[in-house]
Amino acid sequence: MGLSTQEITPDIASRLKLSGGVLVKAVAPNSPAAEAGIRSGDVIHRIDKTVVKNGNDLSQADRALKNGETIAVQVERGGTILFLTLTLE
Repeated sequence: MGLSTQEITPDIASRLKLSGGVLVKAVAPNSPAAEAGIRSGDVIHRIDKTVVKNGNDLSQADRALKNGETIAVQVERGGTILFLTLTLE
């Protein structure tokens, strides 16, 4: 997908008022994630139909996806929930 993430620790969850998900630390330029509009600081809550509570959930969802597939990604940005469309290469 072209992104690096970080588990949401209790400290991060408290500071950012989050209940779960995975924090996006960086997005590679020209990657599927960048083209979908995912940004550093976004919190991923769902990949396609998979709820993402931690890095393991994200890895499992990523492995289940196929090249050329277009999926919905639910992210939280600044307290707002967004649904972005990501096409895998």
